[in-house]
Amino acid sequence: MARNYEYIIRVDGLEVWRGKHPPKGKLLELKKKNPAKRVSIAWESDDDIVIV
Repeated sequence: MARNYEYIIRVDGLEVWRGKHPPKGKLLELKKKNPAKRVSIAWESDDDIVIV
């Protein structure tokens, strides 16, 4: 059974990007645009949420 995952990028806790494919370069781009803010990536699935 395949799981349905989505990538989520947040800046200071606010979701700014979501997609099914890896955000190639998007995370680094957002970190450069927001140097004083917390930029994080998460993976959301049908079953749970994992935050790194």
